[in-house]
Amino acid sequence: MSTVERASYRGFLKAEATEDDVARAAAALHEDAERLKADDRVLTVCLTRYGRQLFLYVEHIVPEHPAHKAMASITGLPASRGWFAGLLTPYPQFGGDADWAYMHPVFWFDEPKDVESFRRAQEPDARCGRIAHFWPDAVIDYVLHHQLIAREGLAVGDRYQFISVLDDVAFSYFETPRDREQVNIRREQGESKEIQRWLDVDPFSHFDHFDPGTLEKDFLVIDTLVSVG
Repeated sequence: MSTVERASYRGFLKAEATEDDVARAAAALHEDAERLKADDRVLTVCLTRYGRQLFLYVEHIVPEHPAHKAMASITGLPASRGWFAGLLTPYPQFGGDADWAYMHPVFWFDEPKDVESFRRAQEPDARCGRIAHFWPDAVIDYVLHHQLIAREGLAVGDRYQFISVLDDVAFSYFETPRDREQVNIRREQGESKEIQRWLDVDPFSHFDHFDPGTLEKDFLVIDTLVSVG
């Protein structure tokens, strides 16, 4: 039985990349993503941008929950498709530099059981991305608390939201309207004790906010370049 494996990636545009270069590459990515969707290889592809940074979200359709060997094809998919080839500064990784750096999944409100159960009942108004910037000594604490919340499985929220972290940046994929499908992983009612533990450590203090005028918002919504699903 096929299932869905969600993944996020981060890319860095070269300084010499022009806006025309970006527009052409985004159009090519959109066209290729539509082909992958038609071939039942992906459910959703969303590319977002903040300055020279690109954030990509993909819902991969895979035959079964992937082992480490299968994960290699998922982490390497954007580069294997030639998305933004020649326009990105390779990101240094232990296994070799990569145009698209795989971001580590941290938090979600739902876990896909199979492809059909994760298909949208209706087209979302928009597919979006937002980012947060951590203070260097706060990243691990954020990851720890959000993994505990996800493993507890009682927090209720947008079933398509998916937060990943790389270095000192978090990327959150989400769709609007946010209240379209509110679920939790365990599909049962109950108070989330892990949410309260997270609130008790002052979530606000973990973030190096982008704009002093928006201090009440930990995440900044960024521009969507490609939306396929």
